Amino acid sequence: MPLLLSARELTEQMRLHESVYDNDQLLLRAGKLLNAADIDFLKLRCPSAHISVEDPILDDLITYNATAENRAVVSAAQESLADVITEARDSYGIQMRQDSLDCGGLHQAVHGVLDFINDHPSFAKELVVPLQRHNFLVAHAVRTFYLGIMLGNDLRVQVAQAKRNAPPGKRVSTSLNLAPLGLAALYMDAAMWPMRDLYTKTDALTEEQCEVIRRHPITSAQMLPENTPELTRLIIETHHENMDGSGYPYGLKESEIHIYSRILRIADAFASATTPTAFRQSTSPVRALWDMMWGPFHHFFDSVLLKIFARRMQPFPIGARLRLSNGLFGVVTSHVDGSPFLPEIVIAFDEDGKRLPASCIMGPMPLSSRPDLRIVAFGNDDLSDILDERSVVHAPSSDEFSVFHDATLMATGDPSNN
Repeated sequence: MPLLLSARELTEQMRLHESVYDNDQLLLRAGKLLNAADIDFLKLRCPSAHISVEDPILDDLITYNATAENRAVVSAAQESLADVITEARDSYGIQMRQDSLDCGGLHQAVHGVLDFINDHPSFAKELVVPLQRHNFLVAHAVRTFYLGIMLGNDLRVQVAQAKRNAPPGKRVSTSLNLAPLGLAALYMDAAMWPMRDLYTKTDALTEEQCEVIRRHPITSAQMLPENTPELTRLIIETHHENMDGSGYPYGLKESEIHIYSRILRIADAFASATTPTAFRQSTSPVRALWDMMWGPFHHFFDSVLLKIFARRMQPFPIGARLRLSNGLFGVVTSHVDGSPFLPEIVIAFDEDGKRLPASCIMGPMPLSSRPDLRIVAFGNDDLSDILDERSVVHAPSSDEFSVFHDATLMATGDPSNN
């Protein structure tokens, strides 16, 4: 099982399990045996990245369920979506060509993602990582698409459950067509394509550039061809609206915001926060998710959708080496459904990061079974100020979901209609 380490945790003679990229530039190839110069280079170029290295000892102790075949399938799907966006971006004008949006192909892509999520529920959780070989806007759209469809599918499961439990005569819609949501995710930032150089500059934005950014939801919707579903235009126009009314461009709040726009707001925010740009470092997935749940941004998002999203997410990837509150290091071996901040771990390294003797290795065990232990750091990320007693994310209660359902699917209209 490979380990995920920060550059400062690397040592000589470690072998790379996966190639290392800086944005779209290949730095070191998989299989490379690291020397001192390689490590110094990685510390300089990607100090906050998590680098995958081989660990033969853990390979003998732990079965790793992510296969190369699965990764190849997902990589090909992501690259295909990236190609769709790149082709449309390169052909944009005052209006996109009438044939530039392949809605039929989009339906197929949505169902392909849904099939993968449903067929590989454990592995699907590991795929919410940035694409490394594309510019920010393309990679961001692909990742937001995946996150949005994943959340939309989980909502569909919740709605189906609500229908089964509903009293006789109560109308509960289950026909959630996710294609308009997927299309909106891919083209939500179309108006930013001509300004993609902004994501590589480090100086302050001009007032004109700031105004273009604030209007990009409206402009992006207007750029789409006439055959675009009206619901897709609505989602794009309102994907930066916040539940407390502080968003833009219209300042909508709560039930004024379509359910799919709320989904895209969550997916977009998480994908953006956890992807680095030239002008800011990325936030770690665990801190981004925590901040969205309980931090300074929680009032931006739909609380029920956020619970569904958080219970699906796994911010600590398989192989992550975590410093624990007792000073030892644990390694994430598996994800626990509904417990994004409490994965299954094996305690395999001492206080200095050296591997424990095989007879002293503890686990695998769910971290929830050890209330005396907390995660305090992952790589360069100090987590000692979070991950408290709120680490368990409870599913929405039946009453909470019932109120949510009535206030969204019914008040804003059945999103199955295109």
